[in-house]
Amino acid sequence: MSTTNGTAPIAIRTTGLSCGYDGRVVLQDVNIAVPQGRITCVLGGSGCGKSTLLKTLLMLEPAMGGSIYIGADDMCCCDNARLQVLRRSVGVLFQGAALFNSLTLLENVAFPLLELTELDEAIATETARLKLALVGLAPYAHFLPAEVSGGMRKRCGIARALVRDPAILFLDEPGAGLDPTTSAGLDRMILGIRNRLGTTIVVVTHELPSIHAIADHCIMLAGGRVIAQGTLEQVGASGAPGVREFFERIPPDEPQPTEGLATLLLP
Repeated sequence: MSTTNGTAPIAIRTTGLSCGYDGRVVLQDVNIAVPQGRITCVLGGSGCGKSTLLKTLLMLEPAMGGSIYIGADDMCCCDNARLQVLRRSVGVLFQGAALFNSLTLLENVAFPLLELTELDEAIATETARLKLALVGLAPYAHFLPAEVSGGMRKRCGIARALVRDPAILFLDEPGAGLDPTTSAGLDRMILGIRNRLGTTIVVVTHELPSIHAIADHCIMLAGGRVIAQGTLEQVGASGAPGVREFFERIPPDEPQPTEGLATLLLP
């Protein structure tokens, strides 16, 4: 198995990847390595291509060039049958959770098992109940999405993403629209999933408190490229243009402080 820095196994690797829509390149020459069993945060300002990268890694949008490896498989070259197998190793929380409003939380979580596997309804329902318990929603199993809070809907979306025990979990802006206390609780839950299940987690976010709380590894995007990757300290010490502005919330036309960013990133 491939490794990062010669030691940590790699869950996802890209080489020369280009991403975009309708012939327009949004990101180019993306070479990243996502460590296995860790939380990787994809960072950058609004419109930098974070969600575009996520959709391309999931092959919801075709790559415009380059390769995406899960293990030894290049997803860009797989036939449809193999691609479906690889997709089963991945769970996804989309922005807004994307729950079915007419189904209870329990039914939402059980849905992938009932639609995509041959499990009988009783086993699928019990499995879904266990996943709801994992995210702290067991008492709300029979509530509809409209009857619970936004944070609880996000938790339910994560339970559904986990219901088939994926090796890799993608979370697209999980803290968006949540108050700071609810977002902090979601961060603790994400850490718990990593610690208890050993799941590789990729989080698309620009929420600085969440980045500081959960990131084992960071991939930072700006100007259509990856400008830095590594630990928070490594990203801070990279000296890449745009890193300081992002972490210190400095508008581009303001002077930059002189204190070292790597020091400021430490707790």
